[in-house]
This record gives sequence, structure tokens and C-alpha cells, in this order.
Amino acid sequence: MKALYSITILVLLLSSCNVDEKKKAPSRTIGSEKDYKEKARNQDTTFYVFLEHFNNDTSFQLNRIDFPLCGKVVNLDSEGPETFDDTIYVNEYWIKDFTYDEKQPDKFDFTREIQVQGDEATIEVSGKETGLSVTYTFRKTKGKWMLVWFEDYST
Repeated sequence: MKALYSITILVLLLSSCNVDEKKKAPSRTIGSEKDYKEKARNQDTTFYVFLEHFNNDTSFQLNRIDFPLCGKVVNLDSEGPETFDDTIYVNEYWIKDFTYDEKQPDKFDFTREIQVQGDEATIEVSGKETGLSVTYTFRKTKGKWMLVWFEDYST
């Protein structure tokens, strides 16, 4: 009797381990490695395509910054401007979102101007009545756009 009971338990355990094909979780495969490489190559076709990925994908953004990010800060106080170098390390970096709808400028508390000249692009961000004024410089190196420099003139 014990043997029959043990065999029944064993059969139940083994049969419950079989997963029905219909119950399997859907595959999370995005595509082939060739598809991935093609997508990555397309992210840098133009600065605007790159910027869309930069704004929407935080890991992409962090991978496209030349850390430590060097820049210049200008302190515009009453005694005259004071300039000093600044360095931002990856653990100090705040994710940026340069998304801006020029058709609805009142929706934002800042303005954004983009200038692209060859393999270099700048984004100037200015706050409306806030004193915010920062310029970010991007450079295309080895086929990839990278954030390489910033200048902060905020008051």
C-alpha cells in the first residue's frame, strides 16, 4: 500500500512539472542581433533621431555621456562674472529631458534652441523668468552622438 501511495505521489509531482505549451510565458526576445545592431545604427542617423532616443531612454542617455562630464559654470553676481570649471560624475548626473513642443510653447517653463553644424550640436535651455540658462554640447564621435560639454550661466 505504501508503494502504491508513493508511486501515486511521484506521478502527480512529475506530471505537474510538465508545462503545457499554451501556458508558457510569451518570449521577450526583441529580435535578432542583426535587428539590434540595425536599430542602434539608426539611432545616430541625425541629431534629432538621436535626441528622441536620448530623451526617452535613460540607459541610452547614460551611455551617451562622456563621463566625467566637464563644463563651465559662470556665476553672474553683483561683483561681476566669476567663471569656474565643473565636473559631473555619473553618480551626480540628473537625467535630462529636452522634449519641447514648439507648437505649444506656453506648456513649458523654459525655451529650447537647437543648433546643428556638421558633427556638433548645441542645445540652449533658458528658463522663463527663472534665471535658468544652460548650453549642452554634443559631438558625433566614431558615428555616435555624445554629450561632451556643458556651460551653465544660470543666476
